[in-house]
Amino acid sequence: VMMLSAKYPTYSFSEKDKQNKIAYLVWLDTPGPYPFDEFHAHDYYEVFVFEKGGGIHNMHFKEYTISNNAIHILPAKHLHWIERGINSKGFVILFKEEFLQKLSFFHPQVHYLQFFSTSKVINLSKKQKQEFLHLFKELENNKENYPYLLNIIGAFITKMAINFKTKKVINYHYDKLTYQLIVMINKYYKEHLTVEKYAELLNTSSSNLRKRVKKHTGKTIPALQEERLLKEAKKLLYHPDLTIGEISDQLGFKQPAHFSAWFKKKTDCKPSQYKIS
Repeated sequence: VMMLSAKYPTYSFSEKDKQNKIAYLVWLDTPGPYPFDEFHAHDYYEVFVFEKGGGIHNMHFKEYTISNNAIHILPAKHLHWIERGINSKGFVILFKEEFLQKLSFFHPQVHYLQFFSTSKVINLSKKQKQEFLHLFKELENNKENYPYLLNIIGAFITKMAINFKTKKVINYHYDKLTYQLIVMINKYYKEHLTVEKYAELLNTSSSNLRKRVKKHTGKTIPALQEERLLKEAKKLLYHPDLTIGEISDQLGFKQPAHFSAWFKKKTDCKPSQYKIS
């Protein structure tokens, strides 16, 4: 279920999940590329386990290559987007804060809430993978046995919180103006608006907007605009029935040649080459 807030899309469990499930497992085994998504957030926590890598995951404006045997931790309400490779494989554990609170009751010495309060990427060594392999197999072999599955999820989360508590984390800073801009870019990226126009829409000065966005994302506003435009271009190029000219027109370029030159500059690949790759 998706709820659209004033700031950005926030996903929520269904009523059935709210009543019966505080943790859930989703397998990333659907063939084909993961949808090229815009920035969005969830009101629950997510732990991505990539047994086979491929693609890019952006968590709080920092991009990570999705590697083999990697764990990506995404706290509730943190913005992210993901472009999963066509051959990537793994699963996602989704759980509510209530689940961490229950685990904290049973294991008060483990700082669950602190560990899962920041986004982080953990690339497992061969030895670490072997240590987790039994849990991975138990998760896969007990998809339909929810009571037992819940316990395995708890064991997995506990093992992570204990084993990786000293890992470097990504500091998370909420800035309302920056998030409002992200919403605006998602809405108007095809119009190629200027920074001054975004500042006008957000009722602030262009200099203030530039400073705030740079501080909280590490990127310029034009860079964020082009990232969003490029994701959409790649998405449209996957459609076999759309011509380069039609895609160029949809993305607001005056000429297909302008679109082709821009795409080549950004990807080192012509749109026609990307379309058939």
